[in-house]
Amino acid sequence: MKKFIFLLVIALTITAITNAQGQGTKTVKELKKELKQKKALEKARARQEKNAEISGNTQTNIQTYSGFVSKKGIPILPEQGDWAIGVDAAPFFTYAGNMLNGNAFNTSPNFLFTSGTNLYGKYFVSKDMAFRGKLRLGLGSASNKAYSVQDGQTDPAVTVEDKQTISNTNVVLCPGIEMRKGKGRVQGFYGAELMISLTGTKTKYEYGNDYTTTNPTSHDFGTNIVFPARITESKTGSTIGFGLAAFIGAEYFIAPKFSVGGEFQWGPSMSTTGDGELTSEAWDVANACKKTSTTKTGGASSLSIDNKNVAGTIYIMFHF
Repeated sequence: MKKFIFLLVIALTITAITNAQGQGTKTVKELKKELKQKKALEKARARQEKNAEISGNTQTNIQTYSGFVSKKGIPILPEQGDWAIGVDAAPFFTYAGNMLNGNAFNTSPNFLFTSGTNLYGKYFVSKDMAFRGKLRLGLGSASNKAYSVQDGQTDPAVTVEDKQTISNTNVVLCPGIEMRKGKGRVQGFYGAELMISLTGTKTKYEYGNDYTTTNPTSHDFGTNIVFPARITESKTGSTIGFGLAAFIGAEYFIAPKFSVGGEFQWGPSMSTTGDGELTSEAWDVANACKKTSTTKTGGASSLSIDNKNVAGTIYIMFHF
């Protein structure tokens, strides 16, 4: 009996150990299976995130990149973040035309401003929209000199200097916004821009011979001698201009980021010129002294709604 019980205990122990070993083997397999499933899940999640990123970039590229490229893979049309400057195309066309007709005096083309003497540039906030502007900052001064015989001298070689100095201001600012349309090399555009301008001129005269009991000898620069007086300073009133223009035009991209285009504008514009001043000096016989006087000159104003033909000039645009 004791022997049977002992054998039974041994058998039960062996069975328990075997079951435990089997259960442990099964647990390891399950862990490996779960780890494999987890890795597969992580790969699938990474693939989904990558696809989502590509999709997002595609949506962004739709806004920033046209997809129209040259054979070398260079984008032909403007992209988001591009800058552009414009120059007058007429010198280049003239040069090409003279080459074809055999003109022996054909000179190389020069960079000239568009729309008069304004700098012209654009910044593309997207492939279909750009901020644009025209700018002129003109501050100038010029002088002319002449010699007059010194009063009281009989020798004509003894002279004094007369001087004319002309100062001018010409400031123009034209901010605008441009919308673009087109899928190939031909790009149409339209939009609106504002124009603000400020101009003015002042002319000053300096004379070597001063006033005495007789009229001094002075050089006539054109409008400064008004007998029995002479002008010492002439100021035109400042002219302030405002305008608003709608524009439409087109560009053709000959090469990547290089286009030839033109536009027309229409809209209202106005300007107002303030009163000017004219200062002169003359001999006051009654008081036996030199007398200086200042008079006002009238201003002016204008208002028009019309086409702006100067904007129809053909130009070349460089994008970068």
